[in-house]
Amino acid sequence: GERVLGTDDLALVQPLTSLGALRIARGAPEDAAPLLTRALAISERSLGRDHPDLIVLLNELSRHYLKQSAYGFAEPLLLQLYSIKRSKGEDHPEVATVLATLAGVRQALGRHDAAEQLWRRVLEIRERTLAPNHFATATAIEHLAETCAARGKLGEALQLFQRAHALERVHRG
Repeated sequence: GERVLGTDDLALVQPLTSLGALRIARGAPEDAAPLLTRALAISERSLGRDHPDLIVLLNELSRHYLKQSAYGFAEPLLLQLYSIKRSKGEDHPEVATVLATLAGVRQALGRHDAAEQLWRRVLEIRERTLAPNHFATATAIEHLAETCAARGKLGEALQLFQRAHALERVHRG
């Protein structure tokens, strides 16, 4: 027989997510947030806030808010995503990626001290887990330099920029 879906049925998550992504693709991002938020709420109630199946929704919704420069809405989603990704290990490259995005959000919100701490952690993870001259490491160094400059640490910023550019020259061959 036919199954009637309740308003909080987990079977609604995929259609809501797809519809949200379609609204974004069709140039109506303002219609996407309520759909994605509802899908996330249903998933959280059904699976729990730290379930790995939330990763796709958290990524989609946080990306949506980042594109809208709605950093205050993106930040709690990124913190939740960070909590889930940490289950892969504190030094996992995916943890560094989430922390890098979160650092960018905090920088955009003018919270340069918090951004600096996060960029230092991202750099630490990337130096430990990636090749010494990896492009992602150079990018983290450059962002840390920008953050240091914003905080008035110009000497350190200059050293970091020089280090980042030296790594970038290695990539260009």
